[in-house]
Amino acid sequence: YASLKSFAPVALVGEVANVLVVHPSFPAKTLKEFVDYCKVQGPNNVTYSTPGVGSAGHLSMEYLQILAGIKLAHVVYRGRSAMMKALVAGHVPIAMDNLPPYLQHLQSGSLRALGVSSSKRWFAAPDVPTVAEQGYADFDAAHWWYVAAPAGTRLEVVNKLSDEIVKGIKSEPA
Repeated sequence: YASLKSFAPVALVGEVANVLVVHPSFPAKTLKEFVDYCKVQGPNNVTYSTPGVGSAGHLSMEYLQILAGIKLAHVVYRGRSAMMKALVAGHVPIAMDNLPPYLQHLQSGSLRALGVSSSKRWFAAPDVPTVAEQGYADFDAAHWWYVAAPAGTRLEVVNKLSDEIVKGIKSEPA
């Protein structure tokens, strides 16, 4: 199948931003300082962590490295829990991962956010600037989930499905 031609989008049902976080001991306080620091240190001399190869955080960080002209060494953990413990303890200085699990650490000061991967500031962390705001205008690496129907589905059916899904998402839990 051809992914762009085989489906008719029905409804966006979820989206989440990634966040670039650092341990408080990391010298950079902004994304620009982060990029400058990584350039000075040289390729593969600064490590970052993610909860898995091919994870949204991993792909977001690879994208950022390409745009910023930096190369970091990837430390892969078997899941978020182990990675977060290592990050908070200072065993790894940097992570790129889904934002929600890090909110409590950002609020407590045990971690510092340098940017979110979404095109707009994230509602749960409005003080954290986007990567795009900080010099990488086209950066948008939030991931999302949507419902699709087979291509060629009648428009009135797609619209009815969309309306019902949106209604369901907005309804109160039973």
